[in-house]
Amino acid sequence: VQIYDAQNLALTAVVELPATEGGRELWPAEPRVATDGTVFVNTFMCGLYRIDDVGGAAPRAEHVYSFPIERWEDACAVPVIVGDYLVQTVGSINGLIALDISDPHKAVEVARLIFDHAYHMPHWLAADEDGRLVVTGMADSWVLMAKIDKATGSLSLDENFRDAGSDKPGVF
Repeated sequence: VQIYDAQNLALTAVVELPATEGGRELWPAEPRVATDGTVFVNTFMCGLYRIDDVGGAAPRAEHVYSFPIERWEDACAVPVIVGDYLVQTVGSINGLIALDISDPHKAVEVARLIFDHAYHMPHWLAADEDGRLVVTGMADSWVLMAKIDKATGSLSLDENFRDAGSDKPGVF
């Protein structure tokens, strides 16, 4: 993971992700900053790492969670943080996993939302302040709306968000 000074875009550090069983450290992806300032970086191989001392002299990474993955084609992609929860798209379960990150040293799974197979390979994820989540597919063209309960981390699908006349939620 490369860390840059935002003022002059100078490279200030390179942090190696520690190796894990299954190669979770491969393909670092999307850094996210928690409400307490903790920086998390996920990998496309479904590892989650906490980066300590980002602005200091010796930044370092620690592996804090492994999402399920059976093959690289079922990768993890874009996460989002809502309050004390990190929500990750997870291709191998065809859905989302929410982790409680209130203790940044110990991420704990609190919820899963599994999608119908019509919504293959969730990829992109965004959230608003109310906990509404927008999820899109990686190769297929679909959009789902979901919700995270900001008090418990539970995930639910918005069944009312759908194409007119469709018997399935979402937009294709």
